[in-house]
Amino acid sequence: MDVVSLPPGTIIGNYKILKAQGQGGFGITYIAWDRVLERNVAMKECFPATIFRRTEAGGLAPLRPELEDMYAAAMADMRREAMMLAKLSHPGIVPVYDVFEARGSLFYVMPWLGGGSLAEVMEEAQAEERMVDAGKAQDWLLLILDALVYLHGQGVIHRDLKPANIMFNVEGNPVLIDFGSARQYVEHSVSQGEFSWRYAAPEHISGKGQLGPWTDLYSLATTWYELLSGCDAEDTVRRLQKDELIPLHKLEGMNLLPGALVDSIMRNMELKPEARCETAAQWRDWLRASIEPRSLRRRKRWVGIPYRGWLLACSCVMLMGGIGLGLVLKTSHDDAAPPTDQPDKSATPAPGSPEFLEKLYKDYCAVHAEALSEARQAEALYERKSAEIVAEYEVELEALGKQAKDAMRKLATASDKKVVYLDYLNRLQMLEHKYEQRLMEEVAEPAMELLPRIQNLCYEPARHYAGSMEEMVYLPRISDRLTKEFLRPISGIGLAGMPNEAMKALVKELQAMSKTP
Repeated sequence: MDVVSLPPGTIIGNYKILKAQGQGGFGITYIAWDRVLERNVAMKECFPATIFRRTEAGGLAPLRPELEDMYAAAMADMRREAMMLAKLSHPGIVPVYDVFEARGSLFYVMPWLGGGSLAEVMEEAQAEERMVDAGKAQDWLLLILDALVYLHGQGVIHRDLKPANIMFNVEGNPVLIDFGSARQYVEHSVSQGEFSWRYAAPEHISGKGQLGPWTDLYSLATTWYELLSGCDAEDTVRRLQKDELIPLHKLEGMNLLPGALVDSIMRNMELKPEARCETAAQWRDWLRASIEPRSLRRRKRWVGIPYRGWLLACSCVMLMGGIGLGLVLKTSHDDAAPPTDQPDKSATPAPGSPEFLEKLYKDYCAVHAEALSEARQAEALYERKSAEIVAEYEVELEALGKQAKDAMRKLATASDKKVVYLDYLNRLQMLEHKYEQRLMEEVAEPAMELLPRIQNLCYEPARHYAGSMEEMVYLPRISDRLTKEFLRPISGIGLAGMPNEAMKALVKELQAMSKTP
């Protein structure tokens, strides 16, 4: 049983949870059944996993008493998000059906969008080594721009547009979701808040200037650059240092895309806000004016075009981004062609080169060797402790199962067996809860105590390094490597839950025995 999300079958108000669909840093999304209106819905629960944990009763409890205020603030933010969505009415923006408190948490209910996300569309295209249909991509873009025209007209900017936050409804039309970062922008200066660095506009990252419709347009253009090309757009932070973004039309296979579509995407990826379209309506009308009815009817489907060819053209594009409890900066090394002349091996590595970044990484690890070594040791310790706890659980589970079978074999009637079955079913659940609690107390909670220290070292290395200014500029470039090697193993400790396949098999066997006279 998952120790974080509520298990399938849990009743919350008028809703029965079918399964957990996804989890972010501050919330869990479920697919649920509305028992009154008899329909599937999506239900979001306020669950800041880094400061709260799930109790045996299904409620929430702070990891430390002083974190209560932080949770109250998180609930207030989610309530604000639900209230904002409830005031909006557009087919391209997810509505809110209900909002309520239960089990010490806040839930709000939305329609279930059964068409998957844009991120899944992109992953599927990459896996099948094909390109997304350009005609469909342009139609989707126009629908999203329509939604943004409405949203911005209400004085709201989304502030976290990305492939995962664009879902498709059952009709196959895109819908904007996850307004946890949305803010009123009229008469307000920049407030960074939460966002995905990979798609964030320069003014959002830097905190300098004014956020507005143009901020969302940058994120949308970056998303469409990746959707059409299959390549990761160059990270905004890196572009601010040295802009090496490859224009979309220069990537292999992209020269056949509609010219207005390509030009509009590149314009809205400009680093300066004033160089982009000022409004979503301006971008939408630009595209609409370029589309003739005949061309709409005779679009060519971009399916089956080899992926590897244009992927090579993108090999120099860098990737850095992401968010959890802090800001994780992702990067990949340049894969530039080797120089024709033999390099001087004695020369100092050029700033930003793979050799420079490798040396910077090793220097940083040496400075913080004690803490990073502690993270590695903790990972090994917690893995060993988890294995020991699970092994004890499996021994007790086997013994309890044997006891239950022996007891049922001695009974003659199915009704008597059913009484025994229900009794042992309760014992099995109590046994599972017992070991889940041990995993939480002996594995997950100790990991949580170490986590903030390692997070700071991995997320914001520039704050913990006293090197030269030249090195400080490039420290964010090693953040992803630090995160993968030291932070992610600690972050995932104790959150996977008890292995319950053996228990499921046992319950099924006992249930069958209870029905046999």
